[in-house]
Amino acid sequence: MQNREVTSFDEKGRPVASHSYGGNGRLISEASTLFGSDGDSTTSKIYDESGHVASNERTHMSADSTRVDRWAYDSKGDLVWHLALNSEGELLSYSYDFGYKPKLSSSDSLGICRPRLCVDYKFDEDGSGRIEKLVQHTSGEGNLEPDSEEHYNFDGILDEKVEIKYARDVNGNWTSRSVFVCDATSNQMIEIEYDARTIEYY
Repeated sequence: MQNREVTSFDEKGRPVASHSYGGNGRLISEASTLFGSDGDSTTSKIYDESGHVASNERTHMSADSTRVDRWAYDSKGDLVWHLALNSEGELLSYSYDFGYKPKLSSSDSLGICRPRLCVDYKFDEDGSGRIEKLVQHTSGEGNLEPDSEEHYNFDGILDEKVEIKYARDVNGNWTSRSVFVCDATSNQMIEIEYDARTIEYY
């Protein structure tokens, strides 16, 4: 056995706790969710090889889904950063413990993702507290196939804009797509990639 995961549910069938274990039985990560009248709060932790907390984060979604707050704590339990977002994924406020460097390189989004829109934030891992931002728009086929992306660098400047155009079959699956990137010099969208595929249904 390489790993084992145990999930607990409440009387409404909602997942309230999960624990992941390695092949040697060591706890790798855990998460728990509290459902309340003021919103839902989720706490997640990741442990290192020695069993110490390497990542400790908490997320609170307001009851009306108009605000998301995220907090991160170091191994001592001290707050190291906080983000507050509205329902459109716009950054309302944030704080960062200058000089803090996470033990683990994070690939998780600190933003929100919903049909037609994903907004992702990531802190610079050099301890400066700067944030980069990625915005993805979709037309409803799914967030794995964005129609456009805008990337804002750590200085808040738009440094890349991409548009993707699809041709789809009767089942909604794309059969060809073209990728366009904005050229900073001409301010024109230039096609840089074209993909085609054949799908057989049986």
